[in-house]
Amino acid sequence: MVVTLWSIWSARRKAIHEGILQSPHAIHSFVLNLIAELEALRRPDTDKAAPSRAGASSRPPWKVPPDGVVKIHVDGGFSRTGEKGAAAAVCRDCSGTFLGSSALVVYGITDPAILEALACREGLSLALDLGVDKVVIACDSKTVVSDIRMGTEGRHSIIVKEIVTRANELAVCDITFEGRALNWEDHSLAKFSTSSLDSGRHVWLGFPTIPLLFL
Repeated sequence: MVVTLWSIWSARRKAIHEGILQSPHAIHSFVLNLIAELEALRRPDTDKAAPSRAGASSRPPWKVPPDGVVKIHVDGGFSRTGEKGAAAAVCRDCSGTFLGSSALVVYGITDPAILEALACREGLSLALDLGVDKVVIACDSKTVVSDIRMGTEGRHSIIVKEIVTRANELAVCDITFEGRALNWEDHSLAKFSTSSLDSGRHVWLGFPTIPLLFL
């Protein structure tokens, strides 16, 4: 019921504020898909178990950060229409407990490398929101991670410079590459953000909520 009401509310906002009209069939299909994804997800165990989907035993194990260090998975993505992009971040502590997540939705930016760089910056912003200064940021773009570590100039060099400056202000900050198989939560959040959230920054602290597709 909650999912259905939220979907209708979201469709109404799109119709009023963006002029996007969705058919009842489209809304119904979205509700069914959302419920299916919600049922497929499970809260992580507390004994340093990785977050995982039910039935996804073939997924690689979650890489646990050191004690006292939180891990922030980040990912960038863009909408199917190509009109907007999103940078998403999901934070868990070394026991796998959810701490918070955030998403930055921007219109007119759909370049994958720029969105991945923005996602790394969003991970640092989430760390600031949570008041943590020992973090591992996991990104699934080898190129962007390399650019940050090497300080490479390029079309996203301004973002890279900001990331390096902000990372140096933390007690511990390791920006590392991890493949998509380990970054499914933030990928799901980025995908959801481009389709259902308005432009701007969105933050969820303390516990997951329905828009994040988590339980």
